[in-house]
Amino acid sequence: MTNAPAIWFEFAVAVGVTILSALLVRGARAIALKKILLDLPNDRSSHVIPVPRLGGVGLVVALMIGAIAIIRAMLMTPLLAVFSGGLVVLFVLGLIDDLKPLSSVTRLLVHFVVAAMFVAEAFGSGGHAHLGVSTLSAILTVIWIVGVLNIYNFMDGIDGIAGTQALVAGVAWFALATAEQAPLAAGLGLVTASAALGFLFLNWPPARIFMGDAGSTVLGYIFATLPILVRFEAPSPPPLARLLAEAALVVWPFLVDGTFTIARRLLRGENPLRAHRSHVYQRLVISGLSHRIVTSVYGAAALLGALLAWGVEQQWIYGSAAAIVMPLVVFAVLWWWAAHREAAAETPHA
Repeated sequence: MTNAPAIWFEFAVAVGVTILSALLVRGARAIALKKILLDLPNDRSSHVIPVPRLGGVGLVVALMIGAIAIIRAMLMTPLLAVFSGGLVVLFVLGLIDDLKPLSSVTRLLVHFVVAAMFVAEAFGSGGHAHLGVSTLSAILTVIWIVGVLNIYNFMDGIDGIAGTQALVAGVAWFALATAEQAPLAAGLGLVTASAALGFLFLNWPPARIFMGDAGSTVLGYIFATLPILVRFEAPSPPPLARLLAEAALVVWPFLVDGTFTIARRLLRGENPLRAHRSHVYQRLVISGLSHRIVTSVYGAAALLGALLAWGVEQQWIYGSAAAIVMPLVVFAVLWWWAAHREAAAETPHA
């Protein structure tokens, strides 16, 4: 990729995106209050008072404007065009779902189409020779994209958690993509983090606005596709498996909690697509911990994942082993913590 923007330009864009996101989210909140577009508390929610939604609109619009600035400073490619188109489709779909809930089948169908189009462009006729990816790998990558964007959406259930994860993961991708000499992907990671930071001004506990599907699915899509964008852009493409491992690490609290909970619900014969409050982070809140504490814990876990991803990127001798063991150990501790608090709450006091 040629004509990479100067670092000062990327940071100037990042500052502008942060400010714009904060302003647009505040505007979205005013509109939601005026139109009475509120998330009302129910037996599956983690809040107790009505909270405006549509915060994802401000976040994503600011993100898109920042992305346009980064892309214009470089070179638009067919893959970037498909990536951008998929982002817009997911944003519109999520916004519609926020205003008038769609069926899970409809949402999944669109998710698979968006993911398949992106992978077809990346691994197809033009990109296949460049990336050297098999058909099976392409199919698994489609499943990866759909899985990540849905799990990210599932995990957006308490104040600040999705925005904090996006802030950490976006900064991590700025560092990882820069190390691979992929400035456009680095810029996209930076503006994503900046938009999330602006959103957090009104979403940090206690939240005054929620993100909604319009924001969470777009963020999941970005973090699922960034490793492919890096591999396509890097002058010496690193192994796809390594990039996907790094992608998983920077959002591991979401992926592990989400996957664990889905598997647990399936084993119990429950519908994993139906709203619930059985994620470990939700159980911690139900047990009496505040949204601020749980979000901070998951943010710290995400930061650990980012550091582990950097170790994998730098190919440190113990990096791969730590990347596998540490997230599992930390999640086991989180699960034990939730179970211990639940058991303590059920134990009668003398």
